Amino acid sequence: MSIPQYSADAPAREVAAALGEAGCVVVTGVMDAELRQSIAGELAPHMANARYIEEDDPAHFYPDRTRRVTALVARSPSVTDRLVAHPLCRQICETHLLPNCEHGYQLHVSAALEVGPGARKQVLHREEDPFTFFPLPRPKIIVASMWAVSDFRADNGATLLVPGSHRWPADRKAAPDEVRNAEMPAGSVLFWMGGTLHGAGANTSEDRRYGVILTYSLGWVRQEENQYLNVPPSRIAELSRRRPGTCLGSTCTRGLASTTRPLPDAPSPDMGGEWEIRPFEARDGEAVVALWHACGLVVPWNDPVKDIERKLRVQGEMFLVGSLGGSVVATVMAGYEGHRGWVNYLAVAPECRRQGLGRRMMEAAQARLHAMGCPKINLQIRKSNLSAARFYRSLGYVEDESISMGKRLVED
Repeated sequence: MSIPQYSADAPAREVAAALGEAGCVVVTGVMDAELRQSIAGELAPHMANARYIEEDDPAHFYPDRTRRVTALVARSPSVTDRLVAHPLCRQICETHLLPNCEHGYQLHVSAALEVGPGARKQVLHREEDPFTFFPLPRPKIIVASMWAVSDFRADNGATLLVPGSHRWPADRKAAPDEVRNAEMPAGSVLFWMGGTLHGAGANTSEDRRYGVILTYSLGWVRQEENQYLNVPPSRIAELSRRRPGTCLGSTCTRGLASTTRPLPDAPSPDMGGEWEIRPFEARDGEAVVALWHACGLVVPWNDPVKDIERKLRVQGEMFLVGSLGGSVVATVMAGYEGHRGWVNYLAVAPECRRQGLGRRMMEAAQARLHAMGCPKINLQIRKSNLSAARFYRSLGYVEDESISMGKRLVED
């Protein structure tokens, strides 16, 4: 059996059907030279630092003389924006994965591979081999793709595949004449089913073979590459909003949750939008006052508008806002008078709390105060605000043995 090949203008459903039949398929002309150059350029610093071993150990699963870079969603906008949720990928995943997972599929692996001269061929294996709880042939768990940044030739290590092997029982072995090289020009993409036997070919040429592998799995299995730890939550949030088909495994599948809360120093991937901390701007006034009202920070004896005006006259750059998707959702007002630093009006929108935003705002204020030479920060908490006291204690603040006193000079 040969590897079916189609052009980029072929109907996606026809390509998906051929993949299901043969277990592998090549589509040519899906990436232009500009996109390939962008991918190579974005990954060049990471590829240059990737481990490269000259002395090959035949016992290793991965052949040496090959550079590998993972976490591509965090490292290559071109891969993420142009390849991960490519319409052809989505059609193929929806055809072969969705029937086994009503709540969707996820990105399983993202990696760039540069197979160098002298690299040996890889042992034939299946993407689904880690899921040993299913006997062969397994149900459809994974769909894989290899995007050709360079030409894939038999002599430079083009991927080896055994068409039809995704339907074989465990005792069926591949004969040498059943193994095919997935030769394809740069700009092509190879798809194969997770049950198809495959492996990297030997590079007997003087060229380097460069490709990007993206695999997708059912939403209820463990990812091989932990995307929601590799990818910054702000990037996950952006992708979730702009490209719903880009599933990184950050949501729940029935009772199985990959993660429902991010690391404490980053905004939630469920909140959507780009996170930014910046100095207050005049256009923020109305939103900030509304936020303070929502947070219960406005009291009769303090006029919030006047408080903003006064702050802008004294170290206005220390009045910070946190915006998410362009909307103000957090504030902090800091200052330093030469002896002590002070923090006021720390606020986080109620719907955005318990996502680490307050901590991020305080860290930003503390960093700016420290840069000014401030040795210690003071702040005041109303006695009734027990949750605020707990929050500041979690940041290392302690209750001083002192009495807070004040004298109003101007009535609001």
